[in-house]
Amino acid sequence: MQMLQVGQKVKLAMMENSVFIITQVKIDNTYTVESTQDGGQKTSYDNVSFEMLKVLAD
Repeated sequence: MQMLQVGQKVKLAMMENSVFIITQVKIDNTYTVESTQDGGQKTSYDNVSFEMLKVLAD
């Protein structure tokens, strides 16, 4: 299984229009991802599996 690292940019399968950054890698191989929207509002999702993410090129 491919492992992602903190700071990598990804998209969520359910939110293709938003770019998220991995902020935490958990011991159970899930991730916490966060996005900052216009206006400074932060959106965060916890316990996201690799299968739900699309890795973006740097």
